[in-house]
Amino acid sequence: MKKNLAVRFLRSRLSMSLVAVMMASPSVLCAASAEKKELHEIVKNDSALLKKQTESVLSFSASEVYGFSEMADAASALLDSRVAEENTAFVVMGEVNCPGEFELGGRVNLLAAVLAAGGPKVSGSMRRVEVFAGGKSLGEFDLYDFIRQTAPGNDFVFNGGESILVHLAGPRAKITGAVSHPAVYEFRPEEMTLGQVVAMAGGFSDPAAVHKLEILRFVNGSRRVFFGAEVGVNEKILELPVLADDEINVTKLEADRQGYVTLEGLGSPQRFVCSRELQLSDVLKEFSDHEKVALEYAEILREGSANGEYDVLNFSPAAVLGGDKKRDIFLRPGDRVVLFAREWIEKVAPVSVEGLVDKPSTLSFEPDMTVKSVVEACGGIQANGFSEADLFRRELVDGQLKFSHMEINLKLAMEDDPRHNIKLQPFDSLFVGGYGD
Repeated sequence: MKKNLAVRFLRSRLSMSLVAVMMASPSVLCAASAEKKELHEIVKNDSALLKKQTESVLSFSASEVYGFSEMADAASALLDSRVAEENTAFVVMGEVNCPGEFELGGRVNLLAAVLAAGGPKVSGSMRRVEVFAGGKSLGEFDLYDFIRQTAPGNDFVFNGGESILVHLAGPRAKITGAVSHPAVYEFRPEEMTLGQVVAMAGGFSDPAAVHKLEILRFVNGSRRVFFGAEVGVNEKILELPVLADDEINVTKLEADRQGYVTLEGLGSPQRFVCSRELQLSDVLKEFSDHEKVALEYAEILREGSANGEYDVLNFSPAAVLGGDKKRDIFLRPGDRVVLFAREWIEKVAPVSVEGLVDKPSTLSFEPDMTVKSVVEACGGIQANGFSEADLFRRELVDGQLKFSHMEINLKLAMEDDPRHNIKLQPFDSLFVGGYGD
């Protein structure tokens, strides 16, 4: 077969990046494929070669997706080492920039063959490249193995007449920040865990540092922090499932945040060196004035998102100090253990009244408080016919805040109906709203 334009094009551009090849190649390579249009259409319509392309494809730019520029570097080295031999003809189809029939001189390997078709589209897979001969599949190949040189570049050499199918890309996730190779990666289903995503990116850029990991996920149309955790030096990453289109942010924590836990709330904050064995009881034992501390409720503030917000972990100091091992958790660097004054919990616990009352207020709890009494204390219901309310209750149960919700008919409550004019508890929140009759 006569050498086509693709051969001259590739040989004259061995030093170009794949992105450049992909931008420049279609007009040249398509000239070659146009000469074989009939064969191309036959192969394109062969359903046996188009099976299994049912995975969703996400939209990423070529500059973000791992493998495009790396493939060019690997393929260039292999192409440079070829020796002149008889031409090898093959067909490349599927998710490539310029599908068609090509012929190259010398020993043709898989990277060179895919690159001859302009490389995969952004929608094309780097992990599922299938080779057919004689109508039968010779197997699927992972271009990541060739790019990373974990598979010999010439372990599959074409004899001529083969067809290469680049499947649609599988699920992708993006990882940014303090890893060796931040990028958008394509994953096999069994690889979709947080630990394997970090490993795919080459691990942490500084293995001797503590890192914060966050999973950002689309929820109700916007990307939000779905999960956040700190990973210590040599600590195993939680094998949490990762979904397609997730973004993982990796932040290296500064040295002054890597080794300390603070105890706050009463008096001056105390600082503790945070070893891997530091538990909540170790910190609480250092606080001697237990008479002033609310032993039924306290909090651990743990940084868990990029905007500086904290995850709140509730616990009972009495339970921890009493030897409850289930609640005596291990602390992490940066944790803030916050204690509350007994007087505040027992005597100054707030009750809030919001919504359509004349004077929305936060009131100090009193034992005989009812729905009717707090509404009257806030000036009564506004004169626009609203007669429904929602009571949100937070109760301390063994050091944990339990949440519940009740619907209140204010008309009946103001008439002293005991089903609705109920007694309030510390931390109750009454929201007045809802149209009445």
